[in-house]
Amino acid sequence: MEKEIDLATARLPGDTLHHLLAQWRRESAVHTLTFFGMPAYALLSYDAVKTALQDKTHFPPETIYQLSIEPAIGRTFLSMPDPEHQHYRQLSTPAFKLKAVAGYNQAWLEGICHELIDALQPGDNLIEKFIYPYPLIIISRMLGLPLENEKQFQRWATGLLGFRGNPARALQCGEELKNFIQPLIRQARVKQQDNVLSALVHSEIEGKHLTDEEIVSHIRLLLPTGAETTFQALGNLLYGLHKNLLWQQLVEYPALQTVAIEEGLRWESPLPLMPRMTGAADFDFFGKTLKANCPVFFGIASAHRDENHFIDGDLFLLNRSTETSSLLTFGPGFKTCPGMHLARKELAIALKVLCERTPDLVLDTDCPPEGCILRGPARLAIRAGL
Repeated sequence: MEKEIDLATARLPGDTLHHLLAQWRRESAVHTLTFFGMPAYALLSYDAVKTALQDKTHFPPETIYQLSIEPAIGRTFLSMPDPEHQHYRQLSTPAFKLKAVAGYNQAWLEGICHELIDALQPGDNLIEKFIYPYPLIIISRMLGLPLENEKQFQRWATGLLGFRGNPARALQCGEELKNFIQPLIRQARVKQQDNVLSALVHSEIEGKHLTDEEIVSHIRLLLPTGAETTFQALGNLLYGLHKNLLWQQLVEYPALQTVAIEEGLRWESPLPLMPRMTGAADFDFFGKTLKANCPVFFGIASAHRDENHFIDGDLFLLNRSTETSSLLTFGPGFKTCPGMHLARKELAIALKVLCERTPDLVLDTDCPPEGCILRGPARLAIRAGL
């Protein structure tokens, strides 16, 4: 069966992916498969994935970014090895640390939700009308980018995310974004403002600043990837809640919303098979010899349903407690996702406002999440409740 599956093109909607991963996981913690016709590996057990996330010798995280997004986005801390990575990460991400995110005005973030909900109509696809634009609007407004250009920012972000399928368009979007951002960077150098772009311009560590080109690359990174995890996670969460008939519980008991978010991240990860590359030498890992310089996929979706770690892992449950504290969605490890605090806050606010504004919301769930590397539903039609 696996010979017919290439992770580069397979969609594996709904339970199809999870059943396949469970079958492979029962056979071995490491499975050999195909990616763009080449041999590759999938790490499937919770212990294997967690170990790999913390092993930068055998699984150097920067390599995959150098090969995938750097050509369109430019060089960022994601594609840098240590110690360069740590230096540029500190320069580039102060606005996304827990303390900074905790200080963001909740009413402002809720206002974006209300703005999008006000425009909804029965029958609308919630993915297109709310879930996809929501985090992109937040990122663009945090950067201080002009409101009248938000639709253009969304087009650039979509183009940059599609680098693998349409590299020419991604490169064009990257160049257009650069031409738009450069004058704003020059303005920010002259006059400091209260936004993330200005923070990037004036960020300093040991007398070093980011160059204009480094700032452009970071913004190219923020627009697509800063929103990608959130909108896929939010789509998966809303699908899971409506598929499992749990929406009314969250409306009636708002305290369950935080639990639901963590359970949603576990039950259907937005990044089910996180791509990496093996290191420069062959090595043994969980009973299998892995070849050097090969694609390897950290099976987050498989780890989160590992029978040895999660009880009834296939079920979406609102009574999990300590299990969800060990999620692998944003890490752990030395390259834990710097945007995880913002992503969780965005999810919490979106869920809160949707429960308050649309307590009787009913969504079609006939279009389950799909995709092996990035995963989410393409459609969540509004059947009732507006």
